[in-house]
Amino acid sequence: EMQDYATFTDESTTGLVAAWDFINNPNDDAANDDIWDMDQNGSGYPILSWQDIADQSLPVTLSDFTAKINEGGVLLSWITSAEIENAGFNIYRKEAEGAYELLSSFADNDELTGHGSTSEAHNYNYTDMRVESGKTYTYLLADVSWGRTEKKHYESKQTISISENDLLSAEAFILKSAYPNPFNPTTTLPLTLNKEATVKIYLYNQLGQRVQIINDSKQSIGNYYFTIGHSQLSSGIYFLRISVDETLSVQKIVLVK
Repeated sequence: EMQDYATFTDESTTGLVAAWDFINNPNDDAANDDIWDMDQNGSGYPILSWQDIADQSLPVTLSDFTAKINEGGVLLSWITSAEIENAGFNIYRKEAEGAYELLSSFADNDELTGHGSTSEAHNYNYTDMRVESGKTYTYLLADVSWGRTEKKHYESKQTISISENDLLSAEAFILKSAYPNPFNPTTTLPLTLNKEATVKIYLYNQLGQRVQIINDSKQSIGNYYFTIGHSQLSSGIYFLRISVDETLSVQKIVLVK
């Protein structure tokens, strides 16, 4: 039987103890919180007002998305002015006329985790260190709801071309922190060389024992992404000892299985 507003709001007609609070209905309760709406798709029964598909807000309101060269990589920045049940973001990238491929996801990168439901503005950043000079990249941002519905923001995609000078700096080299950290089963160490150098990268356990030689050779100018970790390593704290010519650096990384 088709229902109408009076079924749920007219106390004198239906004998209701209290009226339901509907959108744009003068006969509902005095609080006027507009909690309910009538289903416009034929059932004639109440639905929560935010469930009305004809007037459903987008999960994420994206106010800005930019891409720029930064310290040997491409820095992606975006701002949301509002989020509804936002689990997080996925970042896609393609080269020239190629197909989009998933670059990073909130599923394994905490930096891309959303803020759920909020009406406040939030800033996000992600740096793509896997870039090469002479190539053009297009970046596409997508948000994913709690229900795992993905919305790709094609209207905001960013295209950027990388020149050799873009990846050079006054420093002889640029060493980034290994990511992800903690990791399982491997992590990546980004290194940019602006001149030829001898690069030695060793992995040690907490007892000071060397458990992996990642690199021990002379490297030419360019961007490098060294993979650390293997299946025989057990969970625990490890130390990366990195030397570029005479400069020494140590990073602590954690393997969690």
